[in-house]
Amino acid sequence: MSGFFEKFNNEVVSKIEEMTKPLQSQFGQDMLSLLSAGIGVYILWVGYQTLAGKRQTPLPDLAWDLAKFAIILTFVSNADGYLTAAMDAIKSMKDGFLGKPVWATLDTMWSTTQLLADKVYAMDKSTYVSVEGGIGSMLVWGGSILIMAVAAVIYMLADVTMQLAVLVAPIFIGCYMFGFTRVMFNNWLGILFSSVLTVIFAGVLVKIGTDFQTDMISQISKEANSTNILTMGAMAFVIGVLVAVFVWKSFQHCPAISGAGVEGHCRGLLCLLFLLELRREQKLYLLLGVLVLA
Repeated sequence: MSGFFEKFNNEVVSKIEEMTKPLQSQFGQDMLSLLSAGIGVYILWVGYQTLAGKRQTPLPDLAWDLAKFAIILTFVSNADGYLTAAMDAIKSMKDGFLGKPVWATLDTMWSTTQLLADKVYAMDKSTYVSVEGGIGSMLVWGGSILIMAVAAVIYMLADVTMQLAVLVAPIFIGCYMFGFTRVMFNNWLGILFSSVLTVIFAGVLVKIGTDFQTDMISQISKEANSTNILTMGAMAFVIGVLVAVFVWKSFQHCPAISGAGVEGHCRGLLCLLFLLELRREQKLYLLLGVLVLA
C-alpha cells in the first residue's frame, strides 16, 4: 500500500481542479468588467473631491491609486499567469516546511507502523499463540490508525478549502481595490492562510509521531526481550492518541491565529520569502508588495 495517501489526494484534488479551473477564469473576466466600471466611478469621485478642495495632492494620489489598481487587475485577470503563480506559491508553502508533500508523511507513518507492529509481534516467543505479541501489534496499529485518520480528514478539509479559496481568488483580490470591500478580502486571505497553517502544523505533528515510532524500533532492536511487549504497544498507542488530539486542536486554533492580523501575515510572508530567496516565486512578491503598501 505504498503511496496510498498520495494517490488518494492526487485523485481527489485533480478532480476538483479540473472542475473549478474554467470557473476561475470566468470569475476573473466578470470581476474585471465590474472593476473597470468601478475605476471610472472612482476617478469621477476624485474629480469632484478635487473641485471641492478636499484633496491637497490630487494628481499624485490618483496616479498612485491607479498604479495599485492596475497591479490588482493584473492578478484578477490572471495576465501572464500572475494569479496562478501567486496561488501556487501559497499552496506550495504547506509542503516546503516539511521538505516533502504532507500526504507523504502519512505514507511514511504507514510503512513505519507496519515495521514496528511486526517487530512487536516478533518479540513474543510463545510456543502456540502469541497473545501478547498480537495485542501489542494491535495497540501499535490502533494508535497509528487514529493519527492517520484524523490527519487525513484534516488534510483533505484544508486542501478542499484551499482549492475553493483559490477558485474565488479573482473576486476577493478585486475586493482589495476599494476600502469598503477590503474586509471581505481580509476574511478570504485569513481562510487561505488558515488552511496552509493547519496543514503545516498537522504535518509537523505527524512527523513527530513517525520519528517516535522509529525510535521505538531502534529500542526494540537493542532490547529484544519478551517482558516489555505490551509496554511497547501501549506506548505506541498513547503517542498515537496524543498526536491525534494535538492535530485536531491545531485544526481548531489555526483559524484564530490566521485571523489575528492578515496584513501582519503579508509583511511576515514577504520577509520570509525574501530571506529564503524563492526566486521562482517572484510573481508572488508583486502581489504581496501591493498588499503591504496599499
